[in-house]
Amino acid sequence: PMALFKVGLAAPGHVYELFPIGALLGTLFALAQLVANSEYTVMRVSGISARRMAMTLAPLGLMLALAAFTVGEFVAPLSEAAAQR
Repeated sequence: PMALFKVGLAAPGHVYELFPIGALLGTLFALAQLVANSEYTVMRVSGISARRMAMTLAPLGLMLALAAFTVGEFVAPLSEAAAQR
């Protein structure tokens, strides 16, 4: 039981370390799906610029960055300290 508790307390630190890689892979996968289904081409032909698409997704990226910052600066250090105790 104590080992499981320690692993659970160490999890936020691991999530923080893997978050950028997961975000990058998720973004690449989503873009690949848009390209594979020709949805990206349809959006571009209909007049949506790449800049407009990026500006549409920027709030989501900022929210994810804020979540990663919160976990990295507040949650992970506290849980790591608790795991060490």
